[in-house]
Amino acid sequence: STVEFRYFTRLLTKRAVIWTQMIVAETLVHRSRIHRQNKLPRKEKSPCELPSSSPSTNDSSSSSCSIEEEDEIELTEDLIQHCGWWDAHGDVSPHPTICQIGSNNPAESAFATRVVAKCGYDSIDLNCECPSDRVA
Repeated sequence: STVEFRYFTRLLTKRAVIWTQMIVAETLVHRSRIHRQNKLPRKEKSPCELPSSSPSTNDSSSSSCSIEEEDEIELTEDLIQHCGWWDAHGDVSPHPTICQIGSNNPAESAFATRVVAKCGYDSIDLNCECPSDRVA
């Protein structure tokens, strides 16, 4: 469900458990990397890729950045928006809300899980090996 629908539903009832639309883990990883790259001085900017689980034949020429650890995650407005999170407005609380994460990559799933947990979702549903065309 969209943020607006979840807010409307909360106006009607505080007891319903609401699920988000599927959040694509790759989107959260990408948005976080863009934010980190924009903070670097111009000379240090380089493309970041997930570490490959399979051995690469050309490791020396590819630059890579690891996915941030939980303590390093900077929960920006952009990440919050892409997570579909909204804070309480007046007496309307978003709880209980379950976030659905879709991914085909364990590292991206783990990162997205840490991000949405920091947002404050009550539970997280992982759609692993998701067949959706939105999940690459």
